[in-house]
Amino acid sequence: CLICDTGVLIYSLAISANIGDEYVLAISINDNVLFPVNDVVSLQVVGCPSGYAPDQNNVSCIPCNTDYYKLTNDDAAQCRSCDPDKNDGIQCMDGQINVAHNYWIGFVDDGGIISAVCPNEQCCQSESGCDFIQDSDLLCASNRDQAVPLCGECVADYSESVNSPVCVKCNKSFYFPYLLLPLFISVLFAGMVMLMSKRPSEEAPDSKDTEIENEIEKEEPAEAVKNNENEKVWKKMLGNAYFKLALSSLVGKNLLYYMQSVSQIVTMSSYEILFATMAHWFNFPLAALIPRSRNDDDDDDGGMCFIDGLDAKWKVLIDLFVPFMIFILLCISWLVATLRKWRRVDWLKAYIQAYLMIVGKFLDVLFRLLSCQSVGDEHVHFYFASEQCYGTTWSLSLVSLLLIIASFVAVAMRLKMISAEHRENPTNPWNLLVKTYKPDYYFWEFVIFVRRILIAVFSVSVQDLTLMVTFCGIFLFFAYIQYRQSPFLVEECNGVEFVLLLFLVFIQATQILPTLNYTIINVYLSLLIIAPILLLIYALRRVYKRVVVGVDV
Repeated sequence: CLICDTGVLIYSLAISANIGDEYVLAISINDNVLFPVNDVVSLQVVGCPSGYAPDQNNVSCIPCNTDYYKLTNDDAAQCRSCDPDKNDGIQCMDGQINVAHNYWIGFVDDGGIISAVCPNEQCCQSESGCDFIQDSDLLCASNRDQAVPLCGECVADYSESVNSPVCVKCNKSFYFPYLLLPLFISVLFAGMVMLMSKRPSEEAPDSKDTEIENEIEKEEPAEAVKNNENEKVWKKMLGNAYFKLALSSLVGKNLLYYMQSVSQIVTMSSYEILFATMAHWFNFPLAALIPRSRNDDDDDDGGMCFIDGLDAKWKVLIDLFVPFMIFILLCISWLVATLRKWRRVDWLKAYIQAYLMIVGKFLDVLFRLLSCQSVGDEHVHFYFASEQCYGTTWSLSLVSLLLIIASFVAVAMRLKMISAEHRENPTNPWNLLVKTYKPDYYFWEFVIFVRRILIAVFSVSVQDLTLMVTFCGIFLFFAYIQYRQSPFLVEECNGVEFVLLLFLVFIQATQILPTLNYTIINVYLSLLIIAPILLLIYALRRVYKRVVVGVDV
């Protein structure tokens, strides 16, 4: 008996047939050497512990082979195969099951097991793996239901935390203060959109104003002259059409699209990045914009209650709060301007500008709604696995995505059909889509849109290492195209765009090499988030010297 102390085997008994039976063995010793003994020994047949199963004779327990498991105690069940060819992320040794980090394990009706990879930090919490029996409390994030595929639902009476994978118990139905910063961001970006969409001024500069400025300049003391010189520098820069084009291209194209891409990639990363919030401001994820102040309902694991009863699907959908608020604020502003007969803003340009700004977040959310995972014979939504895939939610999301793609295709075809003169006319609202590019590259916004789709797909829907490497290869190709074509009208924008595309490849590389030191990754990614700001300042300084001042750089 491999797991018994010194003893005997009684071959007339069988584990499977006699579990629970009790036998009494009478012992009698009576001779002239030993003390007389008359006693009884009670024997009870018990089953095999976890990790062991009856041998072929059904009289003793032997350990399960590699890739086999048995989790129950005190029974005669046989070891079952872990099906390593079908189930990734699990390892069966000594009859026990070890689940890999971020993997989920479940059982089918016949007792077999199934496994699947989960959204980041939602399933097995230990980076070294979770023993199914000893680490049962780590198989899912705090207060998540392990019986639901991918731990995709909270246990009863708990709600999704807005800022982490854990579930929390709410004492209030809604926490409005959490919306103050997102509302501020919405107002800020809506204001920026309207400011960037002002109608061109039709009035020529007044020569009398220039004469007055010259007279004041002659009479001002030295300090006032110095301050006035600084003011004139700013006026000179912001009054230069080429400098304003460079500023709008660098901020509205290079920086905005890069930061949105970084936000999508690091949101799905297992690393907490120091300056990630800076990137999130450009992509509007609600969780990243909610202040980290704690309330009485906050979980010890860092979870924050936002809405009582919030489930995993609505946690994905509320990420559209800021984009919808920007659109609503623009609609309200348009209504007020129409009633008051204000005509300073070209509202069609404003809506196009806002659409370009927020479409990245819509793509991000739609691909999360479309992302599915195979769990055994079922297909469930990856980010809310309590719901079967390919149903109403999936169909509506697909239709929405196709409509967005169709809108860009239609605009690209429209731009191709109209004349170059009409495209380049500043009074034409569609000029907003082409003014930052050279005339021959009027379609480049569509190329960038394709790139934004690929970033959304690879950021939220891809967990396969080979496909992540493919992402790096694709964006190296985009960087090569950018370098060869140089489609931006402003020379400095082409160089900045090329460098930022390489930065995206460097950031994605951290997902391929997850075993790197946490501190090194944090510093590395933080630098790649700050670097574009420094690049933008350098590029603007170069434009100022080259165009405004007229210095050869």
